[in-house]
Amino acid sequence: MHRQLANLEAPVSASRSPNSWLENGCAIGVLSVQGKGSTFWFSVRLQKQPVPQSALDGNRIFVNARVLIIDDNATNGRFLHEQIVAWKMRSGTANTASDALDCLRKAAQERDPYPLAIIDLDMPNMDGWALAREIKADPKIAGTQLILLADLGQGISPENLRSADITDCCFKPVRQSTLFDCLTNALLESPAALQPGARSSAALRPQLQKARVLIAEDNAVNQQVALVQLEQLGYRAEAVPNGLAVLEALNRTPYDIILMDCQMPEMDGFETTRRIRTRTENFRQPYIIAMTAQAMSGDTEKCLAAGMNDYISKPVQLDAFAAALARGLSKKVETTPLNRHAG
Repeated sequence: MHRQLANLEAPVSASRSPNSWLENGCAIGVLSVQGKGSTFWFSVRLQKQPVPQSALDGNRIFVNARVLIIDDNATNGRFLHEQIVAWKMRSGTANTASDALDCLRKAAQERDPYPLAIIDLDMPNMDGWALAREIKADPKIAGTQLILLADLGQGISPENLRSADITDCCFKPVRQSTLFDCLTNALLESPAALQPGARSSAALRPQLQKARVLIAEDNAVNQQVALVQLEQLGYRAEAVPNGLAVLEALNRTPYDIILMDCQMPEMDGFETTRRIRTRTENFRQPYIIAMTAQAMSGDTEKCLAAGMNDYISKPVQLDAFAAALARGLSKKVETTPLNRHAG
């Protein structure tokens, strides 16, 4: 049975439940036209949630790094600026190619250069390709890593990017995770972007340099981030993409510490750890630190049951990373086979 309702609004204050969360100025309503259908709508007031501190501090290579946003569209520029600032980076803006060149040269002259610049492809007078060539032609600012911002249908090829010496490309609308990956890749190609203060861990560095470290992580970006963080702490490390590769690597090298991602293809971190712990016959057991994306209830127990020694959550804070690694170097790892944990 069809009920014709015209511009019907049902304020939530009329709800039967006086304690309903849909009070406090919220509303619900419906617009119905016979023979065409109905449109239901509602409005609610939501409190903005703070960004978790771990997300802000998890990747120290972002902290204080400068990024120049070059975009004539104020809305796009504002979105990028807000996201970059949320990651504790320093953001500058330019509306034209000419302004961008002035900003980059001035920053270089003041010895506080921009290691990164995000360039919108479609700008008046000089487009993104031409601006990239201008930047790379100037020795004073050629070290700036460039990220191109383009519409999805513009067909940007890797050859186009290489020919203009552009590090990466983000397509609009820009997703937060894509922007994060692009910035990370660009920073890893710009050693000057790493802050000297983040590299200094003088008390730990002499000891940490002696350890052999293996990273088990299937995500290439996460691998590079972990390698940079380890370098900041004085480590040299190798990375493999899954548990099977871990077992093969241990046949060649007696690693002291393994940073083990729990979720990997082919063989996950839990099964890999169980197999490592069953090894005997002059095999020196490594200290295994679990790395997982979310600290869910029961994760710690599951990691320890598999034979892992320690546990840190992603994104990994550098201080927590250093502390876990130091614990690994200071403890003798149990070498008794852990068959009781298997299967």
